[in-house]
Formats: sequence, C-alpha cells, structure tokens
Amino acid sequence: MVLTSHNESDGGEETGLHAEDFADPYYIFADAGLEVVLTSPAGGMPPVRRASRALHLPSQAAVRLRSDHVTRNLLADTLELSQVFAEDFQGAYYAAGPGALFDLATSLPCRTLTLGLAERGVPLCFVGEATCLLPHMTLEDGTRLIEGKLVTGMTTAEQRSISGQVSEMALVEDEFRRLAGGYSCSRPWTPHVCTDGLLITGQNWMSGPEAATRLLGRVKG
Repeated sequence: MVLTSHNESDGGEETGLHAEDFADPYYIFADAGLEVVLTSPAGGMPPVRRASRALHLPSQAAVRLRSDHVTRNLLADTLELSQVFAEDFQGAYYAAGPGALFDLATSLPCRTLTLGLAERGVPLCFVGEATCLLPHMTLEDGTRLIEGKLVTGMTTAEQRSISGQVSEMALVEDEFRRLAGGYSCSRPWTPHVCTDGLLITGQNWMSGPEAATRLLGRVKG
C-alpha cells in the first residue's frame, strides 16, 4: 500500500490522508490473509487527519483502527518508497488522501516503483487523489500506462471541493480524457470503480472498498 507523506499545502491547508483512506482497504487485504507492506515517500508516520471523511460518521474500519495497536504501529513505521522494490510484490494499492495530489506524482521513487510493477504485469489499483500519478507513467516501450485503458479518477469538481490550490499537475480529469482510452465517472462523492486488465481505478475515497476487493481478486486469483 502506497500512502502520502504530504501534510500541508503551500497555502497552509491540511492535506495528508483520512483514517478511511487507509483503514477501509487495509482491513480488506489483512482479513484475507495478505501480508501488507506500507510505504510512503518520506517513510515513517503518514499525516493522518483527525477528522473523518464522513463528517462525524467514521467507517467501521476507521473505528476498528483506533483500538488496533498492532496496525497503528505498522502505520507509524511505513517504509520509504526508495526502500521498496517491485519484484517483491504481487499487487499494489495507491491510497486516496488529499496529500497524494501533491507528492505521489512528483516522487521519483513512486514513479520508479510503479513502472517496475507495471512492467512485471502486476495488478495496480489507484484510488481518488492517488490517480494523479497515472498520466505521468510511460512504459519502456514509450506507451503510457493508461493508453487505450478505461479509467476513472477524481473529477476536477471533487478535487476543488477539497482544495482550491490543486496544481495543474494534479487535475487528472482533463488528462485522462486526453490520454486514456476512455474516462468514466459518476456523481461527485459516490463510489465508482473501473477495471481494465490489470489496472483498477477508483473515482474517490468512497470507491476504496470496492477497488480493494477487485485488487484482492486479482492478487489471489
């Protein structure tokens, strides 16, 4: 699982990630018996925001995380992306979180890991803000990772409802429409997941559980 390390925008807005962004997919993998390695650009404890995504209605997984000291200790000690190698993994989940808009696409180790996984034919799953990485991924043969693929990702309206300071690099809707085989989206803040071969994308954080379940099926299938 790839998590953001970014905690604050240039304008002082809190970024990071919410407990649901991590906990909802994590427990799907862990409860299925997978060994889950947590990684982030900076390593260590990612900036988990106090507020729930759901405005005082945290998900069951987020509530579970509060008293799960083993998982909380794992979360506090993520590996730096530079310490992670594609050949060690059977799948990857790139978690949602506002901070991902600012650091995943610009992280060279993140790009290196992603391309390594893609070249190996490993299933990849990108959710919400983490989909900002995809337009920048070009394979060794010169084709883009999303070329000819049906994808989804956060709409520009959803991104701007989180932060008015989102960089052009992170505005993926237009890039997806221009570069991908097709772009699909649902109403703002409703779950929506696309699967095209080994690439799984989720429109927003609410798509995390379904996207994680599809990735689990690819990894265990």
